[in-house]
Amino acid sequence: MGTTSDEGGRIKGLCNHVFSDDVHASIKNRLGNGKSMMVHCQSKDNDLGLQNVTDGSEFGWDFSPNVWGTTQFYCNLEWVKCTAVPI
Repeated sequence: MGTTSDEGGRIKGLCNHVFSDDVHASIKNRLGNGKSMMVHCQSKDNDLGLQNVTDGSEFGWDFSPNVWGTTQFYCNLEWVKCTAVPI
């Protein structure tokens, strides 16, 4: 699976396997400092819903590529970039 990402926090994965077994995809939270991130992944046919991925944990799923090997999942990742400072 080839993967690309951009500054907007989106990850696009393209599976180029034809007649292959299931594929495992995952996103691991390595933000540190106890920060969680919200992950929402979907393909044309499957919506995996909104997932809360805590610091150090991983969200993963398995899927079967289509016969043309063009199955794509799009994921939006969101997290707080700054830390609140008590006054």
